[in-house]
Amino acid sequence: MPKGKTEDRLYGQIIVNFVNDKNITKASLNLFEGMQKAFKFSPEFINHAKNFFTVKGFISANNFNEQEKNLLKMLSADKDFISRLQKKFDFKKEYLDRYDYRKRTLTVRHAILNSEGFYVDVDEPPDDSYSSEPIEIHIDNIIENKTEYGIHDSFYDQETLKEVEALFRIGAKIDSFKDSIPEQEFSNIRRLSSNYLQISEGNKVMRKTQRKLKFLFEEILAGKNLYESPSIERFVKDYNDSSFLNNSKVYIEKSGELTEELNITEDQFTKIKEENEIVELLSWPGSYQSAIAYFLINYLKSDRNRKLIYKCDKCRKYFITLKIDNRNRFCPVCSKENKMTVEERKKYMQQYREKKKENKIAKQREEHIKRCLNAGMTKEEAEEGWENYRSFEIDKTHTR
Repeated sequence: MPKGKTEDRLYGQIIVNFVNDKNITKASLNLFEGMQKAFKFSPEFINHAKNFFTVKGFISANNFNEQEKNLLKMLSADKDFISRLQKKFDFKKEYLDRYDYRKRTLTVRHAILNSEGFYVDVDEPPDDSYSSEPIEIHIDNIIENKTEYGIHDSFYDQETLKEVEALFRIGAKIDSFKDSIPEQEFSNIRRLSSNYLQISEGNKVMRKTQRKLKFLFEEILAGKNLYESPSIERFVKDYNDSSFLNNSKVYIEKSGELTEELNITEDQFTKIKEENEIVELLSWPGSYQSAIAYFLINYLKSDRNRKLIYKCDKCRKYFITLKIDNRNRFCPVCSKENKMTVEERKKYMQQYREKKKENKIAKQREEHIKRCLNAGMTKEEAEEGWENYRSFEIDKTHTR
């Protein structure tokens, strides 16, 4: 799509809106709406993304009542705990086959990975240390019988045992639902619990993305150059690794100019795979992280755009302005509500002058390092030279 100041501002605003909202569902909805506008998707895209990729939308789309919602959460937690416990067995290629909260046991089986990366039962043990028979672990006797069970030592930590106890409690609660919900309905909710867990896990990833964006914004506001920012590396990788971002076409405009346009379609963000009545959300959250990287990288390509990012002194949210002005203390919402007193104005002007001085020094440092790098010096040598120069300037000021 053609790029210009309008697109830049839209991309920047999409990122800011996503970062500012503490509620991950609202932050995701902000992202969906921004994508729909930026990529010119149909209005149906927002509803699809909301219903498949947000907990609230998913629950609403399936018309769960309170009892069903509780069961859904229990079944999802059950899968989550089993997944976490599974990692404890992978050292010796065991997998958790089942558990029995009444008998307080875990049953594990030895397994190997097949060519497709899935665990399969071991019919013929590769050596004497393996057994194809299920191993029943009695949790209450686990500490005294480590050798008997032959499971990796990392399983025997207190945190893991607490997770097993939590799993048993969840199993008991799930069983209590079976008597009050028809079997077919119970099976359907169990099937949908996989989607619920996928959405929840995706939300965790998106929260981490929010935090990384905040770290990056703070680095930018502190005057750091992008080559000094460790936070930008993850987004550059997401941008470079994204397959759909490499799918572009070039058009000749009536003006004679060549324009490159991304060939982005909605189905790249709404992919699902249904197999054996299990729906796998292929697009969540990976494709949406790629979209975030696309908006961010394109906005930050302009040095001027980076200088248009500010943080509100009152609400502490980030905002973008139309022009560079270091007097911007408040976002548009707070600026209408806030009027500075004489003392606040005095303090602000002092901070403004100090910040202006810091920015001047930061710019001098950047120019110095660039000159040194162009002259063949290493970055460490350039930085050491800058420190020596600054020490000389400070000493000279003090002797006046």
